[in-house]
Amino acid sequence: MTTTEILARTLYAEAGDLPVRAIEALAALVLTRARLAAAPDGPRHWGQGVAGVCRAPFQFPCWNPRHPRHARLVAPEEESASLAICRRVALRAIAGVLHDPTEGA
Repeated sequence: MTTTEILARTLYAEAGDLPVRAIEALAALVLTRARLAAAPDGPRHWGQGVAGVCRAPFQFPCWNPRHPRHARLVAPEEESASLAICRRVALRAIAGVLHDPTEGA
């Protein structure tokens, strides 16, 4: 799975039923954590890189196989409009063109 797809599925499982602005805010949060974790004295428990942050323990419950949202993560509805939105947001985030509505939070 690519980094973009890992981010998209994380967004879908965690916030796919929320408004687009909430999905964008979650994507911005992942990117902020990845940026901060990459600093020499950054928090290593957040994981390294976007995919690492998404899959780090205790960051996003959907990656826990026992969590109810895990099924949505591993077997998303491919025809879902929400998944398509999450993929577009993930592409924009990875490309660095997503506005950060959290202002670095």
